[in-house]
Amino acid sequence: MQILSNRPVQTEVLLRALAIAAIVYNHSHPIRPFDYAGGMTVLMLISGITFARLNRQSADPQTLRIAILRFVLKIWIACAIIILMSFAVRGAFDPLEIMFVSNWISSDHLAFMFVWYPQVLTQVMIAIYVLSFLPGVKGLLVNPLSTSYLCLVIAILLAVVWPDEQLYLPQEYAWNFVLGWVVYFGVMDPRQTTGTMQKVVISCITAACALAIEGPVSLSTWALVGAVGGLTFVKQMRLARPLANVVFIVSQAMFVIFLLHVVLLRVYTVVLGFENQEGAWLFTMVTGSLLWVIMAASLRVYGRSDLKWRHRRMGNGRRGASNKSFRSALMPGAAGGDSAH
Repeated sequence: MQILSNRPVQTEVLLRALAIAAIVYNHSHPIRPFDYAGGMTVLMLISGITFARLNRQSADPQTLRIAILRFVLKIWIACAIIILMSFAVRGAFDPLEIMFVSNWISSDHLAFMFVWYPQVLTQVMIAIYVLSFLPGVKGLLVNPLSTSYLCLVIAILLAVVWPDEQLYLPQEYAWNFVLGWVVYFGVMDPRQTTGTMQKVVISCITAACALAIEGPVSLSTWALVGAVGGLTFVKQMRLARPLANVVFIVSQAMFVIFLLHVVLLRVYTVVLGFENQEGAWLFTMVTGSLLWVIMAASLRVYGRSDLKWRHRRMGNGRRGASNKSFRSALMPGAAGGDSAH
């Protein structure tokens, strides 16, 4: 039976689903024996991989800058909706939060979301945008792997020299993002032929950096080492089809779940009045995924309707043009050409 068969799942897809599940699980357990950290770290790594994949053919700084602005604008608009709704509910307003710079002042936030993550991500992107104006950048883009290694060294130095344990600042997380470039261009880019030595080097660099910056006790260290190891050595794995389908949906719904998970957790605990922490996690994951499915299905239906409407217009235009040509053949000059006089 097909339902009992296995289905291949890419490691990146599985890690994206596990990362958002870990984040929601951590935030749904205010009372816990220890901090289940690591989800945000892996998510930043995957964001870097996604950015590298989207811009792998951008050897022109101007093309790169346009892609960055679009990326940042999409993130800001989605988050701004949640932030403004949070302001309305709380009856308070923080201009720095809506401007995406409040993480430089305080780790507290009014928004019903952990706004520091998109703030850090967009600030890293804006820094890349500014640096793209430097002379010689076009030459660096020709060899993306070497450039990624260079940027990783700089990002690691920033994290070591400029640490801040009180605030969530971009220099602390930029190296996770840039490490995603190294992983993509080193072992995931279909244009590259990757040897075993390259995989070992990237894995060792990840372990050394994570141990030096996060420390051996932090779960973030081992989450990152495990994620990079999986991406490097295991392209995909086979899961039971029902489980694989769940992984695919959660992976695709990742951004929606992240945006709404704090709101959904509050709905479960405050509005519905439940206190079970595992139940809060499951409710948030299922509801967030269902919302994404509804949104995706609605967009697909809209896209098909729009396509049919366009085809009808084009069809009417072709029929009109055909009738016009037929009349012109019978009555020269009827189509607005030279008169028969």
